[in-house]
Amino acid sequence: MNLKEAVHEKVKGLNPTIANLVVEKLADETIKKRVDLVCSVMTEMDRIEKDLRKIKPTVKTYTIEGVENAVFSKDDWETKNKLTERLEKLRKLLEAALEDGSKFGDLQSAIGQHEKA
Repeated sequence: MNLKEAVHEKVKGLNPTIANLVVEKLADETIKKRVDLVCSVMTEMDRIEKDLRKIKPTVKTYTIEGVENAVFSKDDWETKNKLTERLEKLRKLLEAALEDGSKFGDLQSAIGQHEKA
């Protein structure tokens, strides 16, 4: 038996092993993409939380009972609402994706990544 025939014989019996290795490799790639996506979402959520902390009331007033009332400019109020809505949307999508793997596409769309996880 020559070298080429020996290789052919060895590989011929490895089809189930090769299939398993392909499955493992594809699964590992999918897991890596999903981990990267979750990390991206968490980074985005951190950024949003930091931006929200930067938005301060324009005026603070106090009632006679000492209860504080905060007043924001219209632009700050709109920005604060948009950021809060985005943060809540990302939280819900992240939770859904972690509970049900088929929801990673929705999370990916929300974060703006184009490669399917």
